[in-house]
Amino acid sequence: MGAVLIPKSTKTLTGSLLIEHLAALGVLLLAVGWLMVLVRLYDRVVVESRQRTTAYYAARVALVHLPVPGGETTVQVGPDVWQVTVNTQEVKAHAQKGRSTYTFTP
Repeated sequence: MGAVLIPKSTKTLTGSLLIEHLAALGVLLLAVGWLMVLVRLYDRVVVESRQRTTAYYAARVALVHLPVPGGETTVQVGPDVWQVTVNTQEVKAHAQKGRSTYTFTP
């Protein structure tokens, strides 16, 4: 029973394995970061555009269904419910679930 001599090649192999694992971890972190950027971009661009489009559609529906002086009505567009107020100068669509309010000119 005595000390065992560890060859230098084993130490080099252990170091290169550590470097490979750290590089793989770095690539994984880059991929996760890229996905987070895509999710934020989707929330800012696509969701906002969809809300604005459904508010515009709700305003158009309210213009067709309300009498000429105007008034208030509730319009459901898909899963969104909009409280629409029509007067002679503007049409306001307010989301009942959120804080979004859009104003359009008739």
